[in-house]
Amino acid sequence: MINIALLNSNAYTLFYYFIIYSFMGWCLETVYATIIKKEFINRGFLYGPFCPIYGFCTLSIIILLKPIETNYIFLFFGSIFLTSTIEYLTGYVLEKVFNSTWWDYSDELYNVHGRICLLFSILWGVISILILKVIHPYIFYVVKSIPSRPGLLFFYITLLYFILDFTITVITICRLKSLLNQINLAYMELIDKLSDFKINLGNTKNIPEIKIKLDQLIEGAEIKMSKKKSDIENMIKELKIKYDSLFIKKSPEYSRLLKAFPDLRFKGLDSILKDVKNKIHKNK
Repeated sequence: MINIALLNSNAYTLFYYFIIYSFMGWCLETVYATIIKKEFINRGFLYGPFCPIYGFCTLSIIILLKPIETNYIFLFFGSIFLTSTIEYLTGYVLEKVFNSTWWDYSDELYNVHGRICLLFSILWGVISILILKVIHPYIFYVVKSIPSRPGLLFFYITLLYFILDFTITVITICRLKSLLNQINLAYMELIDKLSDFKINLGNTKNIPEIKIKLDQLIEGAEIKMSKKKSDIENMIKELKIKYDSLFIKKSPEYSRLLKAFPDLRFKGLDSILKDVKNKIHKNK
């Protein structure tokens, strides 16, 4: 399998390029995010120190644009087209598969559906020229110098690692979405029960920040029936305990993901996700 030829390269060599450039992309993203946030941020979709989108974008440049690397104009605009296409498709697939938004360039000028924007596309064009003309010759030499036997062993170990890391990440995302749905159900259960007792909740069509709403319900719910107020409040408190218990021993495993993607949103669960972020931040 590793000797399969792909445009004058084999899978073994291309995979090493993918590893190296994914790691370099992770370093770039992490340093940038750490400086902006003034705390260490493990950027990237995976748990490990890799940003796969950088690896895929760089591979596309190396494979498809290497023949025109001497023409800087074609190289620049070709890089913009390739990397922007990959980033757009990646954002689209993630949105459709997980029903979520992972990054959002909507505030940037000349963006397309918030998935790509002109500024970062131009930066990719500049970086691509830097990679092909300055960085890649050294990477090519390093990969070529790796001894075959240990190199092959490392190839299979790293490939297995990527598979495991990707699997764990997907499971974590699914669990996070499940948690948000459970919290939403707990909130809706609270709304239904309070409605049964004819408690005035005001406008509940649009769910507000959950924590604030629950506290308000406990402290100031207006009872419009003869049942004792204390009984109603106890019921509300029990549901609130159920709500809060959903965070216990669960929120830490989502902390890295939420810090890495501050713009992460799940359709229909934005306010709940915001409360999860606040809860994690408060616990820290």
